[in-house]
Amino acid sequence: MYPQFLLILNYTISIQEIDVLELISVISLVYSILGNCDLSDNHSGVVSNIDDFLWIKISQVIAQVPEESTVTARSNADDILTLGQLQTLLYETYGEVHFDAWSQPFVYFKILFLTQQYEAALGFLSRFELFRCHAVHIALALKDLHMLLIPNSIQSSLVSCDDCDPKGVRRLNLVRLIMLYTRKFEVTEPEKALMYYYMLTDIPNTAEQSLEEESNTSIISGLHNMSFDRVTLKSQNLFVRCVCELALATKELDLILGSVGENNIRKPGAIDRFCKSIEFRKELLRTVARVFESNGQVIEAIHVFMVAASCGDPKPDVLVAVTLLNTLLSGVVVTSNLGSTLITQCRLRGEIDRSLVLRLATELANKVRRLGLSNNNNQFQSDAETNTWTTLFYLLDLATFFDLVDAERWQAAIDHIDQLSLFPSSSQPSQVESCVARFSQLPDLVRRPIPWALDALMRCFSAKTCRTSRKSNAASADWDSKMATPEIRARAKALIAFVGRIPHRLPSEIYAGLTRMDMEII
Repeated sequence: MYPQFLLILNYTISIQEIDVLELISVISLVYSILGNCDLSDNHSGVVSNIDDFLWIKISQVIAQVPEESTVTARSNADDILTLGQLQTLLYETYGEVHFDAWSQPFVYFKILFLTQQYEAALGFLSRFELFRCHAVHIALALKDLHMLLIPNSIQSSLVSCDDCDPKGVRRLNLVRLIMLYTRKFEVTEPEKALMYYYMLTDIPNTAEQSLEEESNTSIISGLHNMSFDRVTLKSQNLFVRCVCELALATKELDLILGSVGENNIRKPGAIDRFCKSIEFRKELLRTVARVFESNGQVIEAIHVFMVAASCGDPKPDVLVAVTLLNTLLSGVVVTSNLGSTLITQCRLRGEIDRSLVLRLATELANKVRRLGLSNNNNQFQSDAETNTWTTLFYLLDLATFFDLVDAERWQAAIDHIDQLSLFPSSSQPSQVESCVARFSQLPDLVRRPIPWALDALMRCFSAKTCRTSRKSNAASADWDSKMATPEIRARAKALIAFVGRIPHRLPSEIYAGLTRMDMEII
């Protein structure tokens, strides 16, 4: 039996208990429901609560039918109440003020939800901090049932309406809703936040954008206001993007992404449970590393690339990590006691931790040797790869040389630099020519600290010939050298000749210092 007839029966039974005016109101209500007329009448004489009002309005709704039907043939459009018109009436015409929504949030939520305005209902409920978790979970359930409309752009407001949508239809920005909810615990509980971010896997990172948005070169996140290069996150879903943002915001790389132990065994991170394959996990780690690199956090990028190297073939990721590290290492090999240079001034401001970079470089060098990547007999290795490994080992040796000079261990420093064959170890012209030819073949990153290496080596020669120079106790033990004063002077002359022959312009203070120390040695 239809609900309309139940209503008639109910009022017929109680007809003896009402007066004539009430009877007229009841008859008018029944007639308007059965005949779909007088839709603007709220029947206040009969309706006593919001549930009755909502039931009556829903009963008056008709489905959209073809144009040739009798419904569309009516001359008076006011006699038609579609679902879209009802939704507009409740959400826009009446709205929150009419229903006293802030005092009765669940009543207003029920009105919107029962009229299939899921997006507007959840958007309203999420504005209450206490009920936001319920809004998120209901939204995720509706999304899983394909009953939730999501806007084309992730930059849309929480509840929006597209121009192409039918009347009364709205869209819920699920991305913004989840971000608002996870904001309060993402830093303290990143693993919990990842579970919500994973629900955004099927939402692409790139969405329809206006011409003004397309002119920008970055995508602005609604949560952390971080700018990501479009190329970095190209063709990535929102889960990948959220992982990148979470890693940047919390710096909990070991917890989120995992770590690699001394035995080269990877310790799983929070993302592992959401990665369906090793390939996806490796690509996710690479994306996070590239985001760190684009934000200037090179050390973190190197760390993530090394974690990615533990997933499958390690060579590509180790190569990228060493390439980044070489750029960083070339700026810190010179110690801070070798003059007020641009490199040392930058480090004295606390921008780079030299000990941290050297420790990371040592770990990478050991890994390269352990994997056999620096083997020169590998016929499948390109010249670029060979230069990358060579640069790393050269820079580490130069850093050791500068540390020895800084400790005033003059003879140990000279012996160490002689093993690198960068500078002439004798005054023979052939030795000088050989070093000049080798200098031209050095990678650019190795040539950068060479001027300060020349200055440091000349300091060693000067200190060994000047017994009245200030020395520490450690240096005095090193004073009884194997080199006689004439040999030192000959090597100093050869070093000056080398400086004059190399196709490289040194800083003016280096030229001045070399000339001054050469005169002191003579």
